[in-house]
Formats: sequence, structure tokens, C-alpha cells
Amino acid sequence: MTAIFRHLERFPSKNFRTNYSAEHKTFIAQHIVNDIQHPLNGQRRREQQRRKQEGLWWHITTSTDLSKSSVVRTWCRRRLHNAFADVLKKRGIDEYGRLVDAEALESSHRGLVMASKGRDDWILKGSFRFHALVPCIPAKYADLQKELGALVDAMLKDALQNSSK
Repeated sequence: MTAIFRHLERFPSKNFRTNYSAEHKTFIAQHIVNDIQHPLNGQRRREQQRRKQEGLWWHITTSTDLSKSSVVRTWCRRRLHNAFADVLKKRGIDEYGRLVDAEALESSHRGLVMASKGRDDWILKGSFRFHALVPCIPAKYADLQKELGALVDAMLKDALQNSSK
């Protein structure tokens, strides 16, 4: 997964902070799973083990640094969620990372389409956490989609490199 890490390092977003892992992690509860002394450790570990370890896991977080108003935080979270879902949909991928429309992917990632032909199990893998920052509030929706699109393109580039090995 070198292309995605390289992209995150070179082009940090001004509208949101991104955490990425090639493994399936829930970034929100991961500190509980890692801490044996935490009272909820057993419960969270069982929940994480029950969840299917496939596809793309992602979620959006906000904090009171963004806004004191819960309405604004929820709006911003929903806006980032919709922008990421739209970016995936434009590339023929559903919210869980499964390829559903190879024709949509064909224009920009022809090599990936060739690699995924005849494979019903092709799927993006990993975990994302997007944390909304203050500039996300006045940012245009198209700008959010552009930043998220570059991120998805880097992930698709990684998928192409991994499928050709």
C-alpha cells in the first residue's frame, strides 16, 4: 500500500485529517482493543472479531474544535460522508469497496479493469478515518470531492499494483 501512504504524506488535506490502515481497524475503538486494562477491552475485542474482515471500513469523526454546535458537526460529518460515497460511486465502487460498475472505472483505471475481469471477489481493502477540520465548513462540495477523489485514485493505483503481482 505504498501509493496511498505516499499520497497522504505528500498531499495533506486542509479540510480533513486522514488515518489509513491496510488492516481492518475501527480507529475509534482501537485504543480500547489495544489496552488490556481497559474495562471494555473484552467487549470491543469480541465485537471486532465478529465483524467481517473484508472490504473498505471507513468513518467520519468530528470534535468540538470544529464547532460547538452539534448541528454543524453532524452536517459536516454527513457532507464528508456523502462526498466520499459519491467519489466511490463515480469510480464504480460501492461504499464497502466492492467493484459494481467496471465501465465507470474503465476511463481512468483501465489496467485495474483488466485485472478485475472475471473476478467477482475484487474488493478494496483497509480502513479510513476522516476527521473533519474547521476549513471543511466553508469548503465547496466539489473541493471535498476533488481531495477525496485523489485519495481514492491513489488507493486504486495501489490495488492495480497489488493485483499485477
